[in-house]
Amino acid sequence: LGTGHAFFTATIFMGFAYLLIPAAGLYPARAVWFLGCQQLFGDFAWSLYAVNEIVLRQRVTPPELLGRVNAAMQIASRGMLPIGALIAGVLTSFISVQSAMWIGAVGILLSGLWLWPVRKE
Repeated sequence: LGTGHAFFTATIFMGFAYLLIPAAGLYPARAVWFLGCQQLFGDFAWSLYAVNEIVLRQRVTPPELLGRVNAAMQIASRGMLPIGALIAGVLTSFISVQSAMWIGAVGILLSGLWLWPVRKE
């Protein structure tokens, strides 16, 4: 696929997979199937994204800086988790949990659009 195309495809695929989580609440009789499909396909897409992210990072970073760059990326990505959890908690005090999950899933889907220009690499 190439790195750029794999990034874009995996991100969009993850976004659609995450839409299955709040959709499971709309169809309780099929919720296990929705969540199982999300886990299978969403995790596959996440793995594809993560591998390509690390490969790209190793390709463009000088070897002597690779450890620092990896550490900075881990802090930047994992450091957002508590902030996102706090925002989600505040949001669910105003709207339903399922609505907040829809917003999050659509946000993940839309977050991949910035990768549109790099898909040709």
